[in-house]
Amino acid sequence: MRALRAIAGITIQETLKQPTTWVLAVVAAVLMLLLPVLSLFAMAHGAALLKEMGLQTIALATIAITLFGAANVVTRELEQRTLLTLLAKPVTRAQLIAGKYLGLVLLNLALGLLLGTLMLGALVVYHATERPGGSPVWESEFLALERETAEEFGVARDEVETDTFGFLLTVGLRVAWVELGAVAFGIYMALWQMIILAALLVAGSALLAPAANAVLAVVVFLAGHMHDTISLAFAEGEAPAWLAAVLLAPIPNLRLYDIGEVFTREIPLPLELAAWGTLLGALYVTVYLAAGCAILARRDIG
Repeated sequence: MRALRAIAGITIQETLKQPTTWVLAVVAAVLMLLLPVLSLFAMAHGAALLKEMGLQTIALATIAITLFGAANVVTRELEQRTLLTLLAKPVTRAQLIAGKYLGLVLLNLALGLLLGTLMLGALVVYHATERPGGSPVWESEFLALERETAEEFGVARDEVETDTFGFLLTVGLRVAWVELGAVAFGIYMALWQMIILAALLVAGSALLAPAANAVLAVVVFLAGHMHDTISLAFAEGEAPAWLAAVLLAPIPNLRLYDIGEVFTREIPLPLELAAWGTLLGALYVTVYLAAGCAILARRDIG
């Protein structure tokens, strides 16, 4: 465990030293702050659109940072001849792969949580400014707090000071609590795309040049989002079904993790989809990392 923590820490430091990491993080944060303004242009379902755009921003930002940080994460060690120094210590090649992966994922999880917090704040601002008096959610929490405050102090509701910063902040926190479950669920699903692709990139860096590894990840990302379309194309064509299954088996169905329609269609959160996505994601991560360990174990690093 000490070796894993050390390698993960070094990986986080190396990724943070890359200007691209900070540029992508700042751009994503700015987009989050602009979400309330962008969602005001929606004819309807502004809050749903805000959530969908926010989740897409989180997914794409963490994937992009992973792409730039992991495409050469092992290749760099080979080129700089630092892998020999690492493996001269009590560190196995499997620990190296796992540590590099862990560092990348932890860094992006932290970024995802930060962006998710900004998204939740943007959602509260939207509810407060959607229309005079706020959205139905804001209005409901506003009236509820006004009633509770009047009952607590034994005064009439019209005597409650509702224009103070403390009162409005409390309403905002209550609205954030109402939205927290849906936002947390969406962030959890969105980050799985990064978690899966990080394993592919780390494994690929044990064999491929950085450019080829990045291209492979982009192809898998695009094919993963077209998984159902590709399957349907094979089903409607003359190709045998087993061929489609073989070709698509190494590619995760990333459409499982796009849940924007859940918000726009206002349907209950599909918890069974989260369970299935978690199992499928864990399977692909395990397979990719195992392949990376096998590749590195057979590679001559002398």
